[in-house]
Amino acid sequence: KEELKPSNRKTPQNTGMSLYKMLIEQEWIQQTVESFIAIYGGMEIRMPLYTYATFLFLFLIGFVGYLMKMFKKGFWKQMNPNKKILLFAFVFNIIIPIALSFYYSYFSDFQPQGRYIMPMLIPFMCFITLGIENVMDKIIKKQKIKIIVQMIIIMAPSALTIDCIVQAMQYYMR
Repeated sequence: KEELKPSNRKTPQNTGMSLYKMLIEQEWIQQTVESFIAIYGGMEIRMPLYTYATFLFLFLIGFVGYLMKMFKKGFWKQMNPNKKILLFAFVFNIIIPIALSFYYSYFSDFQPQGRYIMPMLIPFMCFITLGIENVMDKIIKKQKIKIIVQMIIIMAPSALTIDCIVQAMQYYMR
């Protein structure tokens, strides 16, 4: 059938949609980020807003913390050449899945799904972890308080994950 050919599929690109419209108005960024964190089923079981807010807050702290570390005087000079290579590899391993997902959604099949950017998870979480560690080292000086904050940072996403599973189970048990 002619209408089933991939070349005849309606895409944002061949319908003349702007990149802005796809990313913002069609909520590509929002849906991709939310489903990267937690959307279940056929993209229909969404978690409460506090789930996304908590994870995004941790991501933001980690990102800002790592940027603070990177732009610290002497950071690049002190860094081992192998670590520099690893750092750049991590950056590319974050950019490439996002770029491929974006490209595929715009030119082939509009599917803003976080599962397509999951390959970036390990390098992304390395940056986030190092960034949070940097922020904690700057703000918290007492080791006991640092341990308590670390436990909260570990327990909050764990509790949210359990909450996500319970909510998904409730949806499927109906």
